[in-house]
Amino acid sequence: MSIKPLLALPANAKIHELEFPDVTLAVLEVLPEGQPIATVQLVHGFTGSKEDFWELAQLLAAAGFRVLAHDHRGHNQSGHVSVDLYNIANFADDILKIQDHFGVGSSHLVGHSLGGMISRLAVIHNPDRFLTYTLLGTGPDASRDTTRYRNFANFVADRSMAEVWDSLSIHPDPAIAFGPSESWPAHTKQRWLSTDPQAHIATVNIIETEPDRTDELAATGVKFHSMFGEHDDVWTPEQQSAVARRLGATITSIPGCGHCPNEEDPVTTSRELVKFWNSLHD
Repeated sequence: MSIKPLLALPANAKIHELEFPDVTLAVLEVLPEGQPIATVQLVHGFTGSKEDFWELAQLLAAAGFRVLAHDHRGHNQSGHVSVDLYNIANFADDILKIQDHFGVGSSHLVGHSLGGMISRLAVIHNPDRFLTYTLLGTGPDASRDTTRYRNFANFVADRSMAEVWDSLSIHPDPAIAFGPSESWPAHTKQRWLSTDPQAHIATVNIIETEPDRTDELAATGVKFHSMFGEHDDVWTPEQQSAVARRLGATITSIPGCGHCPNEEDPVTTSRELVKFWNSLHD
């Protein structure tokens, strides 16, 4: 099955609605011309969605890669589930479910921010399923004050996302992370309204409680790449570089970007990803 895209799809792309026993996942697939070099999986961060990779996915496909990007369970166009099914193990396992559905034996994995925390667990548990793993704007653990995230989780706990939107639009609160804005593109507002508040609460719990798993990740023997904007203010470039050194990872700093180089400069981000993947075959 396919579902209506929130943005204009190129001819080589489709959004799939994949039904599994415990969840329905929305997946963007973008295909290259001819036989793909490999499959790339892109995993979004906190309050995000597959649309965070809209331009990047098309650039990677133009470079010869098949691209899969999904909405986490409970987010955007993916299905809502019971509260007990929102946990990092299930978020990570969804990456494998998508591989299995599309018959992907192994992929290049890119995890952005919170998506990096989720992705690394998939790599730790299933290293043979990943050709490489790129940590994009992500760190070892919380490594910062998470009070605003907790305030956000508390605020959405007994409200619908429409109520949250209306309330924070009228009375913005700098103590709460991720207040909405009417200047946002229509698809961003739609994903806000479509996401399950309980899914947001679960992801805040992950941000607050996930330990540093760098040593476990290093033990997998997967090839690693650390990418971040030179002005990243969520995890600092210094923190991310320290993790990269522990992993023996290739390090790439994207000039002029903050926390989301995939959206701020998808051209450079795509070029550096492809450069890393191709370097493994030189």
